[in-house]
Amino acid sequence: MRPGSSSQDPWPDIESKLLVRRNTSRTEGLSADIGVRVAGIIALLITGVTLRQRKVTRKEYNRKVTRLVHIALSQLAVNAIQHPDDPYIAVAHLRDQVLQHEFNPHARTHLWSGVERVVEQNSNVRAGEREVQGEIMRVWTWIGGRFVEGKNVFGDDDAAAGQEIEWGRRSSRPVV
Repeated sequence: MRPGSSSQDPWPDIESKLLVRRNTSRTEGLSADIGVRVAGIIALLITGVTLRQRKVTRKEYNRKVTRLVHIALSQLAVNAIQHPDDPYIAVAHLRDQVLQHEFNPHARTHLWSGVERVVEQNSNVRAGEREVQGEIMRVWTWIGGRFVEGKNVFGDDDAAAGQEIEWGRRSSRPVV
């Protein structure tokens, strides 16, 4: 018993309540700590999945842009051979020709911006403006050499890699 206290001492009751509160707050703190850790792990997993998806999407985008750049450069080279007097193609016409199987306008814009960036940095292509069918349009002109090496543009095996292309013949098939 405490000095100056009566037979009904309130201290043991208060001490037991404080003990219960202390144990309860520890349990609540522990469950809150576990909740924070679980939320952190879930956030980390979501971030990992999102980053992986972005990487896969970017890889697919780069693959598509590379394929479309090859098609555009091939078309420019073929056009330069077939039309030596007017070796240019309007960029808008080439875009519509290259992306004829892509119907989503957002995807078309996104893909073509990548193609433009690569083609305009190519040293075999000159960008400019010309009058095409009465309209001033942005055009690309193939200024590459007489030899176009690499993969056959048309997918058949009758033109060997490294074959010389004669500029005056319309029937020759270039290899890019």
